[in-house]
Amino acid sequence: MPPAPCRLRNLIRVVNDMPRLPASSSVFSQKISSFCDMRLACALSSHDHENLRSYMLGFVARRARPPQNAGKLDWKEIAVACDLDSESLRVAKRVAQPGFEAIIRWLEETKIASANTRGHSGELTLVDRSVVGHN
Repeated sequence: MPPAPCRLRNLIRVVNDMPRLPASSSVFSQKISSFCDMRLACALSSHDHENLRSYMLGFVARRARPPQNAGKLDWKEIAVACDLDSESLRVAKRVAQPGFEAIIRWLEETKIASANTRGHSGELTLVDRSVVGHN
């Protein structure tokens, strides 16, 4: 068995090479809510801001993708769902786009992290013990 400092370096290397886990639903929901309060509140009416914020948080809670058409956000569907008039929609496209993109990225990261943390038997696998010198 290698000396203790060597095992520790191997363990640190394994931990550093592990994929970064995405934020939990509650943490990410708070980030989206903060995004909406900082970006949307100053650009939209309180009614439109609250509708869009609730709509975006719904996707996080359900772990569902926002509506898309041909790989792009379906702003017509978003406008109908959030009761946005044409002027509010024009503003929302500009200021809310990064929030919707963040939701899509978070969903992809969550899916990838979930697949990577499952072993062959479906058990959670964090560290291969043979790499760190434990058999």
